[in-house]
Amino acid sequence: MKKVFYSVDYMILGSDKIHRMWFNNLEEAKEFAKADYRDKPVRHIYNDEKLIKMAEQLIELQKN
Repeated sequence: MKKVFYSVDYMILGSDKIHRMWFNNLEEAKEFAKADYRDKPVRHIYNDEKLIKMAEQLIELQKN
């Protein structure tokens, strides 16, 4: 099984740490990336079930 995810790295004003947001689709990633201090979306293709599950869990955790 192959699944594609997207991530966007971004900075929070006043912080020196780079944060990463994960997305299931490119449209959401592009919309998020439009704001200042955000990079362009990066595509990640996972074949391993463990990595797919990890990415899905990260996306779910970000919703809270």
